[in-house]
This record gives sequence, C-alpha cells and structure tokens, in this order.
Amino acid sequence: MVTRLPVLLTLLVAAGIAFAGTRYSEAYADAVWSDLTGLSSSQSVQVGTKNGKTNLYLSLRNEWYDTTGTNLPFQYQARGTSIGAGIGRRVLNDRIVMSLSVGKVIDGPDPGKVDVRAGVSGYDSWEQDKCFTDLYGELTWVSRADDAFLYARYRPGVTLKRDEDGRLWAYGVGALWASGEGDIGTENRVEAGVGIGYIYHDHLTANIDLRAGHSFSGAISNRNYFNPMIILAGNF
Repeated sequence: MVTRLPVLLTLLVAAGIAFAGTRYSEAYADAVWSDLTGLSSSQSVQVGTKNGKTNLYLSLRNEWYDTTGTNLPFQYQARGTSIGAGIGRRVLNDRIVMSLSVGKVIDGPDPGKVDVRAGVSGYDSWEQDKCFTDLYGELTWVSRADDAFLYARYRPGVTLKRDEDGRLWAYGVGALWASGEGDIGTENRVEAGVGIGYIYHDHLTANIDLRAGHSFSGAISNRNYFNPMIILAGNF
C-alpha cells in the first residue's frame, strides 16, 4: 500500500488542479558552498492550484551533494530526483505553511523509494529606517530517514544600499539545526557569525557568511569549527 501512495495522491491532486482553484507555477534553485559540508544544490518545480489558503500541487525535485574534501567523518556524494504531489495550507497572514507531500524517487541511488514529507515552515521580515531583519524556520519529518529535522535562522541587519533593483545589506546571523535521532553531527549544531548579501527584486539572493559553529550531538570530526559559506538562490 505504501508504494501506491505517490500514484494515489498524484491522481487526487491532479483532479483537484483540473477542476478547482487558481492555477500557479513556481520554481526554486540554489547552489551552496560550505567549508563544513562541501557543495550542494537543489532544484524544484511546482505546478498546481491555489484555492483560498490551500495549495494542491505536483512537484519535481532534484538534489545533489558532494562532501568530499571536507573534514566530515563520513564523506559522500549523493544525488536524487523525485516526482510527487502535495498539499499546503497557509496560516497567520501567509507567514506559516503546513504541508504534506508524497513522492517517488525516479533517479539516483534509491530508485523506486517512496519519499513522504510532513512539516511546517515560516518566514517573516521587518524593516525600520535602515534596519532590516528576517527570520526563517522549518520542522520536517522525512520518511526515508525516519527522522524529524529542525532548522531555524535569525538575521538582524542593516541596509547598506537600496534602489529599484534590490538591497545590499550586512547582518549578523544565528542558525540552529537539530534532529530527533541526534546521530549526525551536521544536523545537530549551532552557528553564529556575520554576512553580507544582495537581494535582487525579491527573487534572487547572493550571500557570503563567515560563521563559527559548535556541534552538540552526533558524529563529526571537530565539535567546534569555522564555517565560511557562499549561498546563491532564486525563486521564480
């Protein structure tokens, strides 16, 4: 029955998209270099319908990681592509999104595996004079790992330059990763530091961070570490 979940949910969502709501499409892509975890990239595409505060969507997701060359105790390369369907519900003035998705891996080391994810995420930002601050958090249960993962980030900053194209800003940053199992060092850590970033028309971002971190649980070579990062991301 579990292996049929992606097909059943996809048919249900496709029917909802065909007969109800306002159609939409969106895409996301990022590329990240981190001294601690190496190179990674993810891309996703959603097509669906919005009906009030509820989204029904079909999705295509691709993820790629390469931790070789880092000081992690278990270095690896991984990739995977999955297709699926999901439902999302927006609350608190659209700042919080609750979601449930079911997918099936079609390419990578685990073809045919079912990928169920349930979670809640939220984002908010506020501005006063030249001060600009944002806050993001997510909690997700992933069936393939049989674990729940928490990520939270807080960035208080100041605008250095702003025009009709975007914003250049400098900020302090604090971040937390935590998992239910607690056996992966990179998923159970805290970081703090400073960064500079550019936001282009609220769609493209480029950030350079200098962070220091501490891993409080799980296997990792160094509990205390320095972690510069470069992050490129876009949503369309």
